[in-house]
Amino acid sequence: MRYGEVVQRSLLVFWRYRYLWLLGALGGGESVGGGFGNFGVAGQGPGGPSDTGTGSLPDQLSTQFGQWFLTDLPLLAALLALLALFGVVYFFLSCVSVGATVRAAAEHDAERPFGLGLAWRAGRQSFLPILGLRLLGVLIALPAVALVAGLVALATISEINGSGDGIVTAALAAVIVVPLLGLAALLLGVAWTLATRSIVLEQQGVRGALRRAFGQLSRQPGRVALLWLITLGAGIFSGLAAGIAAGVLLLPFVAILAATYAAAGVDAALSAGAVMLLFYVVAVVFLNGAVGSFLTTYWTVAFRRLDQEPKAAVPAPAGSV
Repeated sequence: MRYGEVVQRSLLVFWRYRYLWLLGALGGGESVGGGFGNFGVAGQGPGGPSDTGTGSLPDQLSTQFGQWFLTDLPLLAALLALLALFGVVYFFLSCVSVGATVRAAAEHDAERPFGLGLAWRAGRQSFLPILGLRLLGVLIALPAVALVAGLVALATISEINGSGDGIVTAALAAVIVVPLLGLAALLLGVAWTLATRSIVLEQQGVRGALRRAFGQLSRQPGRVALLWLITLGAGIFSGLAAGIAAGVLLLPFVAILAATYAAAGVDAALSAGAVMLLFYVVAVVFLNGAVGSFLTTYWTVAFRRLDQEPKAAVPAPAGSV
């Protein structure tokens, strides 16, 4: 496998067919309104009478934050519910868009005519097996999460009770368990990545796709390891790019918060900040997905070449110079 050609081809497909960015933003990338309340209450802005109390500034801010939290608790509950709803919808949407992105990347890699409509249709066709694959991954991850949570709980309870033995036990267990869980997560993550392509491109079911993926891992461990290392480097670079873009995206939110605080005080700024935080999280999720569509394209291009055997050198005819 020519790894440089895989990267070059992936970049070409990613840059030339930019509807892949849209599919990535909708979940195909590799890698989750009412009023603000208490606007314009007299004396709550900077320089108002409430700023001249006898308590220290941290105490005043803590008290004001507590009052705001209790007053705007319905708003916060509504925002959390909206965020949870977005997470659920985005999860199911991504089960379609990841299949669409994989199919589109494969078709463009093969230089066959393809488009957004055909890609979305392909994503709908692979929705159920990809959903099953992801739910299986969640079920496998739950015991590991419970184990780590148990170690954290043991250390916390031991600290509260002043038991050094419990803390030492939790620390020693973490030293052994966490690296093993990390290695297992890495291997399973790569297997799930390959299995997703097997589902979309080879019309395999969940069981067949996993069998195919683990077979590729066992037959081509060196190739898969090198592909993952390239992914690691590309992920760091794309993560930096996404981080810079997210920072730039944050600037108008900060400006709006500053203007709200200057015009209406702390309570209004906190309420506005809670609402804008929801929009910012959603925007960052879309941004990361769009950037992550390159990694989806990269793994798809690599998958199509993973089992190809290197071409044997053709011996020169006898007597040739």
